[in-house]
Amino acid sequence: MNVKGIISMVLVAFVAVSVAYMAFQETSAAPQPQAPEGNPAAAVATGHSGSSPSEAAEAGGDAGATEVAAPSSKVIAYYLHWTMRCRTCLTIERQAEEALRTAFPDAFADGTLEWRAVDVQEPANAQLAQKYELVTSSLILVHFRDGVEDAWVNLEKVWQLVSDAESFGTYVVAETRHYLES
Repeated sequence: MNVKGIISMVLVAFVAVSVAYMAFQETSAAPQPQAPEGNPAAAVATGHSGSSPSEAAEAGGDAGATEVAAPSSKVIAYYLHWTMRCRTCLTIERQAEEALRTAFPDAFADGTLEWRAVDVQEPANAQLAQKYELVTSSLILVHFRDGVEDAWVNLEKVWQLVSDAESFGTYVVAETRHYLES
């Protein structure tokens, strides 16, 4: 067998072991506790929708932020990632948050847009990976109407566009604008 064949077999074995490990982690996860009131990341993870948009805004706001009126429609931009992250994952998170905060300062101020970077390996967030069908770190836009999730999208092109910051920002902003206007 040649070197190329050996390398191919090693890579295939690595992928198989990685998938098996992820499957084991998913099936051996402890039962999730009920979501704490006002924690939208945990509420989405557990399917709990008892918190109102104003509670979600209060829970997700920066420390010392003033309370805003509850919008009837809002978008949460989740950057869902695993604990261990590569340089590209960190770049996607940084560029996405920067693009959104630059393009939509008023939406952040009035609570119609929120940013959440969430580690899906933390127990309170573990179900997000399954709910949003993650295979890698992902930028997910979730639309809420009257406090109930009604649509979501995985912005998969961020991986293709990450090396072109301008195209990346244009894509993320356009997709978010569509969700904010819907």
